[in-house]
This record gives sequence, structure tokens and C-alpha cells, in this order.
Amino acid sequence: MKLTSRIPWTILILLLINIILSCTKKTTKIIIIEPDPDPSFKWESYYVSNGNIYNFFTNSYTNNDLYIASQWKGLRRFYDLNIEPEWIWIQNLSVGYEDKPYVHEKFTVIPVRERNFLEICSNSIYGGSRIMVNINSFGEEFSNYYFRRTSYHSVAGATNNQNRYITTMSEGSQGGRKYIVYFDLEFGWFDAITLRNQGYWDVESMHHDLNGVGNVDSIYYFQDKFYIAYHTYTYNYLTISDEGIINEYIDPFGYTYVVSFFTYKDHLFVSTSDTLVRYSTDGVSWHPSFRLSGFMGMIEIEDYLFMYTNDRIFLIEDLLIDSIKTYELPVANMAGVQITSIKQFKEYIVITTSNGIYYKSIEEAIKEKKIANFSNTNFNINSLF
Repeated sequence: MKLTSRIPWTILILLLINIILSCTKKTTKIIIIEPDPDPSFKWESYYVSNGNIYNFFTNSYTNNDLYIASQWKGLRRFYDLNIEPEWIWIQNLSVGYEDKPYVHEKFTVIPVRERNFLEICSNSIYGGSRIMVNINSFGEEFSNYYFRRTSYHSVAGATNNQNRYITTMSEGSQGGRKYIVYFDLEFGWFDAITLRNQGYWDVESMHHDLNGVGNVDSIYYFQDKFYIAYHTYTYNYLTISDEGIINEYIDPFGYTYVVSFFTYKDHLFVSTSDTLVRYSTDGVSWHPSFRLSGFMGMIEIEDYLFMYTNDRIFLIEDLLIDSIKTYELPVANMAGVQITSIKQFKEYIVITTSNGIYYKSIEEAIKEKKIANFSNTNFNINSLF
């Protein structure tokens, strides 16, 4: 009887020991919880629900009233980033890093590569208004010419304040003679587009084979002049005024060619192939400024120069001082996407990418800037003052 009476107590003791050991194991288990990225570094985003290809945005245009972003088969036009944008259907519009259309307020030009026609489409929600220009419309002698776009990640063309759009055409598919062509556009009811006039400029220095490539490097409009950079046996640029007056500048930067023109604080800057960036007060007298390499599009926002490369955004505080300061913007939810353009729309910085549109208030973005670290990268900025 005594033996059997001890059995329940023994069982209870064993159960108690097991519970204690079990609790000890649970309290000593290490659980690692990765913290979420700082939500303040995340950007608001806009996506299209019907597939990845629709989320590839290639280029953009903005003014104080609207923001237009191009994508496959059309445009998204925003009047407010918190309201669903309008959809503008453009059937032949494609996407890609080379296929960046020229987007303006009222029209879009579909990029071309060795095509004998040019398509200019109205940015109308009513659709259907477009101009198809055949190369033969300039004369039978141009039957073996092609409309051409500029270099990789650039747009082919520019527009002045009178709706004159210019681009280039070249002889054959691998270069040869070049001509600058222009189209004067008019817009009627419901943004219907018509071609009022067209023509071309014959520039002697553009008659040489452009190194077998045929690309004009950059086309830009600044203070009543078009700037067209190109290279033959030398590296040149020319200006064309609104009245059609042409001035050529042969080999102005030595053995370097113009990658792009851009403006900052009413100065015209030029980025060249040896990474020198120069500025001019009159578009003729150029001054060395600093070395810069590895960057793509450049735009002035709130006295900063914004630049991008792949999925990173950098900004320079002031280009016109002796010692420049360079920063980077955190982009917590933009890793792995390709940035294709940066613009200012109202109080926002708006970015088109290969996977949607991202935006953030300028004030918030600038507050988050951090000193740029260029170690172990191919980016470089050095002052030349």
C-alpha cells in the first residue's frame, strides 16, 4: 500500500521537472526579427494593374499644371498625383532604354532607328490624331535616307516655344550625310494635330561620315536657339536660332564630344566624353567646371542638380561655387529598378522607372539626403576650380 501511494507523487515530480526544463528551453531560444526599412525613405508609387510591361515608363514631361509619363501603347497624364491619371492611347509607342519617345505637352514623337517615316501623335484623350511623315516628302533625292534618334538613353529631338520640332535624318543605315529637319505643328479642337510646314537645313560640316555610327549626340533648346551636338572627324556642335540662323563650332572642346546639354541657374552646361562639364553664359564662351562621370539625366530642382544612374539618385548642392557638395537620396523601395527620368511636378519629385512611377515631396526628399559615398563605384565628381 505504501509503494503504490508514492506512485502519484513520483509522477507529479517528474511532470514538474519536465515542465521546468521545457520552459527553460523556450526562454533561451533566440528569435531574430529583421527591422523594416525606415518608412520615411520609401517613395509613393503608381503602378498599372494589368502586367509588368505596362509598368515600364520610359520618359516624361511636366509643367505647373500636368505631368505626362510614357509607357507601352500610350501615356499617363496626371493633373494631381493623388487622382487617377488620364490614359492616352498611342498604338505604336514601345518601351525600352533606347526607345525613349520625345514627350511634349501636346504631342509625342515615337522614336525611330533607321526608319523612312516619322510618327508625330497628338496627346489627346480622344485619340486618332497623328502625322505620318515619309522621308520622300523632302524630295526624291532623300529616298535612301532614314530618320535617326540620338544616343542611348536620350530622346531624339527638341521643341522651341513656337511648336517647331527638330530632329535629324541621315544617308544610309550606317551614317553618311546628315540633315537637320524641322516640323512646324498646329493644334486645333480636341488637340487635333496638323503639320503647317516642314523643311531641312543643309550644314556643310554634317556631310561627312559620322564615324560610321550616324548618331547625333544631343539636341537641346536654350534661350531662342537649338543646340545640336554631333561628331565627324572632329567633335562639333551648332546652333540654330528661331529665325533659322546657323552658327557652327568645330572642335570646341578638343578631342571630346558632347554627351548632353543641360541648364542650371540660367547657365547652359555641357557634359563631354572626357567627363569635363563646362558652362556658358552665352552658349559660346565655355568655362571648365568639374569632372563628372557615370551619370545619366540631369535636371535642376530647388537649386540642386539632380542626377541618376540605374537605381540611384544623386544631387549637387551648387554647381557655381568653388567647392561642390554631393549627396545621395535614399530610395528604400526602388532597389533594382531602372530610373528613366526625373522631373519636378508641383511640390513633388517624380521619377519614371522600369517598374512604375515614384514620387515624394521635394521638402521630404531633400531632408533625407546624405553625403554621397563614391567608394567602390564608377561614379566620380571632382571640382576643377
